Amino acid sequence: MKKKLYFGRIKLRKISKAKENNFKYFLKKNNIGKLNLKKKLILEIGIGMGENLIHLSRKNLQKKITKVHNETTGANKYFAQVIFNDTKKGNHFMGGKKVSKPEIFIYGHIRSGRTAKIKNKLITGLREVIRKNTRLKKDNIWVYILDLKPSQMIEYGEILPKSGGENKWFKNLPIKLKKRLNKIDN
Repeated sequence: MKKKLYFGRIKLRKISKAKENNFKYFLKKNNIGKLNLKKKLILEIGIGMGENLIHLSRKNLQKKITKVHNETTGANKYFAQVIFNDTKKGNHFMGGKKVSKPEIFIYGHIRSGRTAKIKNKLITGLREVIRKNTRLKKDNIWVYILDLKPSQMIEYGEILPKSGGENKWFKNLPIKLKKRLNKIDN
């Protein structure tokens, strides 16, 4: 039987009674009864073993991932799309063995044309955002960046510009789309 676990007014997800008891035991064992809500939520990720990230953390992570992308590449915020894909427990294997510890994968498609230095700064920046906000160790965080030719990508209905050509691209967009993108970017 599934039970809903709540912290305050935030509905996290349905969990089994056994998992709820394990979480309560973990908190008690580690003397964590007096942490604030945010810390409790972050800790739950660490014992989730391949289950969904909680919604509060997702919102926080997507903002920080977008910020790293924006500051590292110089691309507008509206070029960063963050999509969370949940892997069900028991559906993730490494080396032929079921994964039993939490792992987070970031797989990013970026426009080609950026230097190795920028890409290195981007992947390490993404890793650090995940590490600091989930309390996972470095070896539980995976970051992949795949370069795609901008001429082979369409976003917002338009073929994307080369890296560095965003301003010229933006100037040629329809007014309605410009307004939409400005709202996203600010």
